[in-house]
Amino acid sequence: VSVLYCISNTCYPAYILTDKQINKMSSVLFVEPIAFGSNSGIKDNAFITATTVSASKAQSDQTIAFQLLHEMQDKLRRENIDTCLIHSCCEPRGKYTYADKGDGIFPNNYISFHNFTDSKGKIVRRVVILYPMSPHRQGELPTRQVERKLVAAAESGAIDLVDLRGFETERKYLEGTGAINFSYNGAFAYMSRSTRTNDTVFDIVCNEENLNIPCQNRFVFRSALPGKNGHENVIYHTNVIGWCGKGICAWGLDYMQFDSEEEKLAFYHHLRD
Repeated sequence: VSVLYCISNTCYPAYILTDKQINKMSSVLFVEPIAFGSNSGIKDNAFITATTVSASKAQSDQTIAFQLLHEMQDKLRRENIDTCLIHSCCEPRGKYTYADKGDGIFPNNYISFHNFTDSKGKIVRRVVILYPMSPHRQGELPTRQVERKLVAAAESGAIDLVDLRGFETERKYLEGTGAINFSYNGAFAYMSRSTRTNDTVFDIVCNEENLNIPCQNRFVFRSALPGKNGHENVIYHTNVIGWCGKGICAWGLDYMQFDSEEEKLAFYHHLRD
């Protein structure tokens, strides 16, 4: 089980990207696994079965996860990558709040960071997006250690804060960079439709005022694996079905369904190019 997700995606305005500007990730955010384990309330993930374990086994799993997190943190620091560890227990009523939020260790689902640079690689704009989460994932964003600091930074003009959590009241969800994949340079976006995505919110993320990803650079599809009795198991997060790096990508093409043959061909041509 992964306890680490990088959320320092770097985005650039179109057509001014140079090789020297690529892959500028400088920091990684970790969340302490205070309640490590599966979330029994989540029903749309057919690939994970929530099992009941003994208290001693649960404690053992959490200890191992915590050790792995710190080992990864140390390795990244040795590579001169800054790391930030969020201590869930330091949040107001932290142990109570996160007791049933085992997925809270995946901050990439509720927040993403994006830097825009000029032609010389200088950062000219910083954007932080807070995403609307599905019901059993809501409330994971640390208030004291993250949200308050982001609000202060936005008020000072240091960042542009795009808070989309209001869509939760409309039952419109988009779980961050689990639901959306960005290309290595931020010029393209990919979304696999599921109960954890919404086309309207996706368009807002990509619009000119926010990440400025034009319509022709957005790829939307559906992905599913064969299930029992002829049913399909919809893949709940886009990053489960594929990703795009610089000169390399991996996609489960056989399990991706597009609205039209034209959209499918456009995606294939994009990968080839």
